[in-house]
Amino acid sequence: MLNVDNIYAGYGRIPVLSGISFTVTDHQVVGVLGHNGMGKTTLLKTLIGQISLTSGAIRFDEADMSRKSSFLRARAGIGYVPQGRSIFPNLTVLDNLRMGFVPASGYPEEQAIKGILAQFPRLDSIIDRAGGALSGGEQQILALARCLCGRPKLLLLDEPTEGIQPSIVDEILEILIRLHRDHGLAIIVVEQNLEFIRRLSDRVLVIEKGVITGEISPLALEETPELGGYVSTE
Repeated sequence: MLNVDNIYAGYGRIPVLSGISFTVTDHQVVGVLGHNGMGKTTLLKTLIGQISLTSGAIRFDEADMSRKSSFLRARAGIGYVPQGRSIFPNLTVLDNLRMGFVPASGYPEEQAIKGILAQFPRLDSIIDRAGGALSGGEQQILALARCLCGRPKLLLLDEPTEGIQPSIVDEILEILIRLHRDHGLAIIVVEQNLEFIRRLSDRVLVIEKGVITGEISPLALEETPELGGYVSTE
């Protein structure tokens, strides 16, 4: 589904990613672990097209996405839920969902939103509430639901548990497991909650200083309760 081939990217003259390569197969969940500042968010922003490649290539469903804009990547089936949620605080829950709808998905808007509300019943009861009036956990659920309104084939998730109460974290995890199991949604998730990433992922990549330094089994995360067991502190 996704082939990331030796990509380099950064901010202006500041390099961040230095030759990252990996693949994601159909219906696979790939976790990405690493300390802050190691390039995790930059990787996701590069995959969705918010940061331009310096060199290398990104192919999705056999199409070259390396120089495509973000909206074309979204239309091709890549969804992105950024760190910090980035919902529209002055829009209602319904209008936030409408903003995530992608006409190219092949589904009428009303049908797409109805299907999403069936997956996220918590949102149905607050459909007319302003996004800014929601709790942090509700905003995270809304950001995820908004992205899924575009019916992506591949979902990019950046720190979905950050600042979220444990009960909502469990709810988000169960939703993602169900979407992966029942609908074959492929996911790349950047996360530092080891239990979350262990339960969700099929495989886990470790990133350090803009380089993928290894791959570990999710089962191995049960044996090391801290991220430092896989990422050096030097």
